[in-house]
Amino acid sequence: MLVNRKAYQLAKAARDLGEKQLKLQGIELPFPLLSLLQQVELMESCTAQKLAKQLGRDKALLSRMVSKLERQGYVTRAASEADKRAIIITLTEQGAAAAKGFERMEQELHRTLTAGLTSEQLSQFDALMDSMLANLNS
Repeated sequence: MLVNRKAYQLAKAARDLGEKQLKLQGIELPFPLLSLLQQVELMESCTAQKLAKQLGRDKALLSRMVSKLERQGYVTRAASEADKRAIIITLTEQGAAAAKGFERMEQELHRTLTAGLTSEQLSQFDALMDSMLANLNS
């Protein structure tokens, strides 16, 4: 049980610090929506179907998430020039700023989490996490 408790504490502390850093930047979106914005930024000709596949999310749930972001002014949707049946999702300026802010927060969180750790310790931790994930997925 100790591993479960420590993993929960680590995840919670990281999430709390991340949310605090985001609020300082004026970004108050939940992590799943910020992750979606970040993915839209990375994808060329981003459609809901591509996003659902990339993020491993149900298309209906993803559509609701995109609708929420559209209502809040973070994304726009428009018919594809190449295929009128496809709807292309793009970031607005506000959405691009939020995605960049999320990226900055992730980088700062990584620096904070790994401060004082050697590359050997990080490699060992990475290997242990891979083993634990493999145990859960088997």
